[in-house]
Amino acid sequence: MMLGVFLANIVFLELFLVECRTRGRSDSKIVGGTYVRDIREMPWIVDIKNGSEKGDNHFCGGSVLTPIFVLTACHCLAQVSDDWKVPSVLENAKDYVFVAGSLISGDRPGKHAQVRIASSISIHPKCREINQIMRYDFGIAFLTKPFIENKWVRRISILSTDGETFTKSMYKLFAERPAKPCYVAGWGEVRRGSVGDSSVMSKKLRKVKMYIISETKCRQLFGRQDKALKYFPFTKNQQICATGRKNWGSDCQGDSGGPFICGGYQVGVVSYGIDCGISLPAVYAGLGIFFEWYSNTILPKYARGKLRKVDSSAGWRIQTPHFKIYVALFICCKLYSQRFSGAK
Repeated sequence: MMLGVFLANIVFLELFLVECRTRGRSDSKIVGGTYVRDIREMPWIVDIKNGSEKGDNHFCGGSVLTPIFVLTACHCLAQVSDDWKVPSVLENAKDYVFVAGSLISGDRPGKHAQVRIASSISIHPKCREINQIMRYDFGIAFLTKPFIENKWVRRISILSTDGETFTKSMYKLFAERPAKPCYVAGWGEVRRGSVGDSSVMSKKLRKVKMYIISETKCRQLFGRQDKALKYFPFTKNQQICATGRKNWGSDCQGDSGGPFICGGYQVGVVSYGIDCGISLPAVYAGLGIFFEWYSNTILPKYARGKLRKVDSSAGWRIQTPHFKIYVALFICCKLYSQRFSGAK
């Protein structure tokens, strides 16, 4: 009983102290790019498999937001609706396996790999694909057992968990000169051009450097292929456009949900594009909108007792005095982050 209470308290501490760890650590599915030599270069990346931890069933990418939360794309976890009046439908959480700490996606992920399953998954309530354009493309998985942080598995660095502060900090980061390096990584499709049913996924993690382009340039490039994107307000929707070096190289099918990193921080998730590794941009969902949802909905949802359902037989119950302490710590950390991360 006491062990269960202790574990529950540890989980809640991870939930509410995430705000205090949003700064400090500096740290692509990939068409073009290079292989990652050591998983310690990217200890926060997650291989999301469909069905089983064994086999070549890589499905999407993700990142370790906290030891118990994996951040990914909505379209990795749901059947996405193309109608604003019809909600997207979640898949079964039991159909997914989450692997961290490994360069290899396959039967033998490596000795440092940690394999987890989810007790529940959630997507942003406004997640839709309207006119073949993804909106609010955010999903999150709550694991039954937290990742153990070490040299090979570690949470991602973020700018802030306050949505408004995050967005301001992100655009300030983009404006810095010389420009901060940006890249994506993953195990997805490695061929250029259109992707059909005969996908060729990479068994080893690859990364590629990406270059952010302006909204005007993004519209211009996409407009040659899709009129809907020619006038789409990317910035208003907090969507980030980027291309590979000389418009050659990008993320692709199978990299969806993986982190878009700039200056050592995750600023977006791999969302959508037209074809792979050619002159058209890749689009990433900026995390400002995600953190508004995460802070205002996801954390309070679990604070209200969602964790009670994880393993009630083992005594996983929220003890009221401890719970109040963690809430107080979270509020203090949030105020601290808003004061200092937005001050520059």
